[in-house]
Amino acid sequence: MRAIVRMTATRAVALAGAGALVLLSGLILLGPVSPAAASVIPGAHSTGTRTPHLTITRTLPSGFSIGGTRTSSGAIASASGAGTDATTGTTYLGHTCAVFGNDGVTKAVHCTELGVYSYPDNSFRIWGQGEGFCQRISDGATVQCAGVKLNTYLYFLSSVEAEHTAGCGRFSSPYVGCPYNFRFSVQTSSIGVALYPGECSGPWHAEVYNTYIVLPGSGQYKGPATLITGNYYVCYI
Repeated sequence: MRAIVRMTATRAVALAGAGALVLLSGLILLGPVSPAAASVIPGAHSTGTRTPHLTITRTLPSGFSIGGTRTSSGAIASASGAGTDATTGTTYLGHTCAVFGNDGVTKAVHCTELGVYSYPDNSFRIWGQGEGFCQRISDGATVQCAGVKLNTYLYFLSSVEAEHTAGCGRFSSPYVGCPYNFRFSVQTSSIGVALYPGECSGPWHAEVYNTYIVLPGSGQYKGPATLITGNYYVCYI
């Protein structure tokens, strides 16, 4: 387990950057591109209705400052195994996956992403999410792992803001079998942040650290493996 360094409630560090506007399902995304070359941030998808003033960007926009006041922590429900939640209007960012071993029949795969839920008062909650699963090589089907252990982290800058470790199958006690046909998912608690116009909160990123998977049939252990999303800012324009 890693040491946790808590961020202060209020941040005020002036930085500068550049950005252009891109629209995605009610969210305005900022990226280091010209309007003519604008494109959706890879790995970002959203559902539901958004406040028009909160934006997500990969770089700090020009004239914005790092700020935001921490609100109370709390859990936000996410879809079990699917990575999206159509009922809460959650946006997932930076979704990335990697294979880190196989036994000739089945692959060990893990994924990570950031979850963001925005509110009409221009506050938001953010959390890290990790997934682990076994994938049959012959047809790509998701099959039940003999065991999965995930250590999921949420980072602000280089500080761990939240973490959650959980396991299924051989990594659970008492024993709980891993999912049959979808991904084993572990998310951190969420961090609430309130913003004023011209402020950004970030950079944020998620990580799955030292993932272990036990493949079915062969019982081979794969890992440890680590995977990190890119950095993202949430801004109030």
